[in-house]
Amino acid sequence: MGVPVISSIGRKIFGTRNDRLVKRYMRLVDQVSSYETDTRVLTDEQLRAKTIEFRKRIDDGESATDLMPEVFAVAREAMDRAVGIRNIFNPIHEFDPSVLDGAARQLFDETKATIDATEPLAPEKELLGNVDPVPAWLFVDIPPALYEAIRELHPHSKPPFRARPFDVQIIGAVVLYEGRIAEMKTGEGKTIQRKSGV
Repeated sequence: MGVPVISSIGRKIFGTRNDRLVKRYMRLVDQVSSYETDTRVLTDEQLRAKTIEFRKRIDDGESATDLMPEVFAVAREAMDRAVGIRNIFNPIHEFDPSVLDGAARQLFDETKATIDATEPLAPEKELLGNVDPVPAWLFVDIPPALYEAIRELHPHSKPPFRARPFDVQIIGAVVLYEGRIAEMKTGEGKTIQRKSGV
């Protein structure tokens, strides 16, 4: 008879196993978010180079689990850029650049000129897996300041111009990384996780 009382008191003091897991995941999300400011200022090239850096750090003995917050911060930023913000140059979305202020509009025009002058790339090397030639708007580097200007215009993660993974999506990805099953409700971003390969 004494065990249920101790168990009940233990749950009140320490929380259930689920409570402890949620707290751990929330701490991890906070760690991921702590890298966001530094990650957002990286150029597209610097962001891509992070993959090489992470591999080297693991080869040098750093634990993949210890790297997880930084890796997920980079993945979150890459997702927002590649699946969201970059769509300002996708012709099907007809983004109106007149909504940008002077400096951002100039960056938009300069980047658009580069895109227009760049030939599509064959689906090989890092573009392997594509069927058709890849249009320039999908790979030409975009200045970080232009990404920030679009974030100001579209502060919420909502397609087509934003695709920043929500905290619950980061938690879902961590759960899957740990080899567990993650149940997510409708509207919490399961589709975007499948598309991003998370």
